[in-house]
Amino acid sequence: MIKTNSDITIIIIPLKRLQYSMKNDILNNYGLQAVIINQDMPWNRKWWNQNLHHITMKQSETAEIVIVTVEQFFRQKGKQMLIQFGELMEERQFMSRILLVVVDKGHMVSTAGILHFRYQKAFCKAYGNLKIIQIQL
Repeated sequence: MIKTNSDITIIIIPLKRLQYSMKNDILNNYGLQAVIINQDMPWNRKWWNQNLHHITMKQSETAEIVIVTVEQFFRQKGKQMLIQFGELMEERQFMSRILLVVVDKGHMVSTAGILHFRYQKAFCKAYGNLKIIQIQL
């Protein structure tokens, strides 16, 4: 793989505290710009255009690394609309920029999205849908 200036790497991390720690480590150790996408991020187009990808102009912006929760790829429960990162994943120009997808906690992908006991919730239900992301890419 040869990285170009517009390529991005997506890192899927389930916990917010780990996301912020990873962002700081990436900047301090490698000097790479990373952006975190979770439910705390602003949901206005201007922020997305300035920090990640300008959909109308179809061009890359500052982020080289995208740190995201797996839930951001899918529809919100009870709603038909995709959240903004999910919309971005349907944009061909953005998809062509994805060089690599890294899954943190990959050792538990096969079991994280399933119910282990009848009364216990799955740790991270959305991890059970990672195959859909693989198909998209």
